[in-house]
Amino acid sequence: MIQRSKIIAVFAIIMLCVLSANVMAQTETPSPESNVSAATQGQFGTEVDDFIGLTSWMGVLGDAKWFGYTGYGLNGFQLGFARNVGSVYLGIFYGGQIVNWTTGGTKESVEVTYDSTPASSLFGQATEKKTTTAYKEDELLTDNDVDVLIGFGGIGQGLSVRLGFYESLTTQKNPRDDIRPGNIDETVTETYGTSTTQYQNKLESYSFQKGYLIPNINVGIKLGLGNLTVKPYLKAAIGINQDNQEGIFKSYTQIAGTTSGTATTNLSGYKNNYVNPFFTLGADVDFSEHVGAGISYQIGFDIYKNDYDVFGISGTAKGTVGYGDNSSGIGSGSRSERVDTLTSWQQIDVADLTLTEQSAVKNKINPSIWYSNSLGDLQFSAQFEIPVQINTSGVETWNETTTITKSGPQVTDKDNERIITAVNKAPVSTVETTKFILEPAILLGGTYPLIKDRLSINAGIGITLPQYTGTTTVTKPGEFTTATTETRDGNGNVITPKTTTVTPAAKTDSVETLKEWAGLDATVSTGFTFNFNSNVAVDVLVSSYTTGYTFYIHQWNVLFTIKK
Repeated sequence: MIQRSKIIAVFAIIMLCVLSANVMAQTETPSPESNVSAATQGQFGTEVDDFIGLTSWMGVLGDAKWFGYTGYGLNGFQLGFARNVGSVYLGIFYGGQIVNWTTGGTKESVEVTYDSTPASSLFGQATEKKTTTAYKEDELLTDNDVDVLIGFGGIGQGLSVRLGFYESLTTQKNPRDDIRPGNIDETVTETYGTSTTQYQNKLESYSFQKGYLIPNINVGIKLGLGNLTVKPYLKAAIGINQDNQEGIFKSYTQIAGTTSGTATTNLSGYKNNYVNPFFTLGADVDFSEHVGAGISYQIGFDIYKNDYDVFGISGTAKGTVGYGDNSSGIGSGSRSERVDTLTSWQQIDVADLTLTEQSAVKNKINPSIWYSNSLGDLQFSAQFEIPVQINTSGVETWNETTTITKSGPQVTDKDNERIITAVNKAPVSTVETTKFILEPAILLGGTYPLIKDRLSINAGIGITLPQYTGTTTVTKPGEFTTATTETRDGNGNVITPKTTTVTPAAKTDSVETLKEWAGLDATVSTGFTFNFNSNVAVDVLVSSYTTGYTFYIHQWNVLFTIKK
């Protein structure tokens, strides 16, 4: 039986670590991995690794009623619990950070210009005031993973189903620098004496969402076949990815509070939404207590469909939509309204778009083999794996500029209105890429009981052998540019029929082959496990990676486990 004082002390330490730690950006998808596993490069583990493992949950509880753990580190917060509910095993996991909010605001810079001619004032009379507003970062990040495993069977073999949901979403309140027209901050210039105020890039609205949702279902079974233990599994998931940015900015002049001249509204941004279903089929086989092997195959697809509506100019692309034709996909649609005459008006809508049709198929095969044994009290294990990836993708890109010019008398007269629609389509290129990636790696891990049944030291090293990447890229430039125009009146009647001009473009296909070899790389990790007693333990991890001859700490984590 666990002493009451020890339980209180353990949970006091847990709460102190959780409450005093700074909220950090998550660097990896949270997963129920023990620090023993992370420290030994996945070669050894604890109940933390097994309690919602598809083929490892059977021996977690033993004679205990329940198992639980919690912890915090660069991966965020973790919490796990498992118990038997009748004849059914139930394991629940949460990992991540509920919310991370970076608050920002605005910075105003005020510049005043003076007329120095009046002698009665040291500076003279103020003639102009210019206020520049720079928006600061204001970002909200949610990053959470929830998994529930239901197991049937008992110690040794059984069937399990695990349902999971992972989300990571970033939203921003204030516009990023790269979306403002001309990359110019919001500016208001007030000219005294004429009652004139000029607005440049005044923010009307802004939205930014980037992230993904991944619902998934996993099935595993553990079978004893003679001297072999076979553990097949199937995983299915769908990533729902979104990446949207849109800002509307307005530039205009007011005289005595009334808009005068040309008012221009600019829309900037892009849409890059897609879903990627992926499936993994695999199996692990234990040949003996010391030798095992595994193999898995994964296939995934990227499927795009993005609708756009830029000032009424709308359509659909099976790829990315950029409101502009620059390389970053961030350009603009604009609306310019003329209000400087009493007898007529004019409105010009322009959608300057970069459109793509995209598709991708990703294949990955990962065979591995491992060996474990002991030298005295030292337990060690080595694993060799050689993942092979074959990825194909296709991207067809073109620029499309649609200009709609509306004009007419100030008094509504639909018959005399004119609507001229001009559409220019300029195909850029079709790029087909095939990539072959070979990533061999060796994982070494060991654990040593420095104080028997009380303190263990865990360590490991992951060695990434020279990686090979072979890429073949076929580029086919666009062949024809088309320009279409049509004129209608305000009632929709055709005045000038649609005409289309087709201009051939120079066409030179190219094939590029690139072969790359990456050098050796390594991840070194260590930690320790301290057992308060047979049911309560603390598990600590510190991990680093190498760049050249320099080591950098990139992961730390503290976990507490309890079994009762």
